[in-house]
Amino acid sequence: MNYDDILTPALLTIVNDQNTGGTDIGTILGGEIRAAKGSRKPSGWDECFTLHIPSNSRDPDTKIHTGTLNINYYCPNYPDGNTNVEKHGQVVGRLIELFDDKWPDIPGYKIGDWSVREPLGPIP
Repeated sequence: MNYDDILTPALLTIVNDQNTGGTDIGTILGGEIRAAKGSRKPSGWDECFTLHIPSNSRDPDTKIHTGTLNINYYCPNYPDGNTNVEKHGQVVGRLIELFDDKWPDIPGYKIGDWSVREPLGPIP
């Protein structure tokens, strides 16, 4: 399985978020949405998302893949060094809305189970 087949649709789900009647990612962030494939935050990006797949085991008998997609959100702290929990909480809440039981279309694959299992960070 090519990880990019999952990473690209997931990344596009975040970048193309348009929540009519609600708050979308772009509105929460106040403009540009930066997202990168990979586990490391690109240098020079203060506020961004990273997406990566740390595991994707495959059962040789059933040919079923069981994987994990991690989405990290990096948010600048307040000037006093404290975590910006208000913004972080809004972003995490919106990611849950975007991804919980709503998987992206991945051509060539049928998804049997998709859920947000461990949202980390403050939740609104």
